[in-house]
Amino acid sequence: MKVMWENDRPVPVGNTVRSSWPDSPNQERFRQEWLYPVLRTGQADSAMKTYLEGEYNRRHDAAIDRLQALAARLRAKRGGV
Repeated sequence: MKVMWENDRPVPVGNTVRSSWPDSPNQERFRQEWLYPVLRTGQADSAMKTYLEGEYNRRHDAAIDRLQALAARLRAKRGGV
């Protein structure tokens, strides 16, 4: 049996260069990713989400303005007849 270095620690290996056992899940890393999703998704995804939310709100507000203008025109038309 050989001893190789993996993640700065000695690991016994068999005939291949892979370690003989998998690493156990790192609970601290899972906690950090849960608290700070940007560690998992990256800053670009976060920035894109912010952009898309702003674009949706802008278009939503524009659509509401168009509907209110249409309602005002219909009220004015109805009042003029």
